[in-house]
Amino acid sequence: LRLVQIGCSPDESARIDYMNPHGDLFAAIGSLERRAARLGREWGLVIVDSIGEAISRAGGNPNDDRDVAPFMTTARLLTKLPGNPGVILLDHVTKAAEDGQQNDAGPAMHAAGSFRRRAAYDGASYAVEVKVSPAKGKPGRLAIYVAKDRHGNRPQRAIAAYAELEPCDGLIDGCLTIRLVAPKPTTDSDGKFRPTGLMERVSRWLEVN
Repeated sequence: LRLVQIGCSPDESARIDYMNPHGDLFAAIGSLERRAARLGREWGLVIVDSIGEAISRAGGNPNDDRDVAPFMTTARLLTKLPGNPGVILLDHVTKAAEDGQQNDAGPAMHAAGSFRRRAAYDGASYAVEVKVSPAKGKPGRLAIYVAKDRHGNRPQRAIAAYAELEPCDGLIDGCLTIRLVAPKPTTDSDGKFRPTGLMERVSRWLEVN
C-alpha cells in the first residue's frame, strides 16, 4: 500500500523487497542470500532502517560499543550480496530539547550513543534537518548536511542539498514528489558576495507562509 501511495507502478513495486527480521542482521543476510539463489535476485541498494532498532532486535544495546562494533562489521557483508549493492544505514538523532545538541551551529550531525557507528562509516554520512515540515496539502523543505566525508571532499556541516517535498495532486492521499536542489554559491565568479542562498530561503519562507 505504501508503495502505491508514493506512486510506484506494479513493475516498480516488484523490484523492491521488504524484510522485517526479528533476529540479528547476520540471519537477515542469510535469508537474502537464500532468496537470491531461489529467485535469481540481485540488489542495487540495501537500506537498513534503523541501526538502533536493528541492534535492539538482536538483543544488543545500541549505546554499547561491544554490541555496535560487531553489528557495523556485519553490515559490511551487505555489500557482498548478489549485485554488490550500495548500503545506506539510517539512524536517528535525539531531539534537541532532550539533549541540547542543536544550537546556533545547526542540527546534531550524529546519533547519540556509541561512537563506533560513525567510526565505521566508509564513504559519507549525512544529517537531515527539517526546515519546513510537510503536511497534507502543504509543501515541505529539508536541508541535507555533510556529517562525515571520509574522503575529504566536503567539510562537515556543508549543505549537500535541499529536498523540496510537494504534495501530488490527483493521487492517493499521502503521495509526495521529492526534488533535490543543490545549494547555490554565495559568491559570483568575480568573488563578490552574493547571498543568493539566503535570498532563496527567504523567498521559500514567504511562499510557504
